[in-house]
Amino acid sequence: MEQILRLKATWERRKIRSEWTVSETDILKFETDRNVNFPEDFRSYFKLVNGMDGEVDDGFYEFYSLDKVDDVVTLLGDYGMPKHGKSIAVMENPENCFVFADYSINLIAYVIRLNHINSKRNEIYAICGGAHKIIAESFSDFISLYLENSDDLLI
Repeated sequence: MEQILRLKATWERRKIRSEWTVSETDILKFETDRNVNFPEDFRSYFKLVNGMDGEVDDGFYEFYSLDKVDDVVTLLGDYGMPKHGKSIAVMENPENCFVFADYSINLIAYVIRLNHINSKRNEIYAICGGAHKIIAESFSDFISLYLENSDDLLI
């Protein structure tokens, strides 16, 4: 939760819109419709911040609102040059992986693996064309990298 509050404060200082939040009901609907479970940090993100409303920050990162989050196959299957689909094809259970942010209009897409049951580990992948790698073990770890402006976010 601390990382989400730091993220919100950072965006407020930078005048990035983050006022439009979602309810627990909206989150439960998403989870039920897709048969996944949000980790607590991801849930808190949507309840406190819920994305950038289509804006990007100074580094060209965009965080999505819940209504834009979708599975990696639907959002990225045919996108990119080379196609992100090459990475997706070798990912284990891509139907449980959801795009929640991107860098430079999906040059790099950030994807969280959501499980069917509560789990402390929800890997975050960076996908760029035919390459992908795990860059964080949790959403909070990803936020820490983002707030530090870490090169580990790049692939």
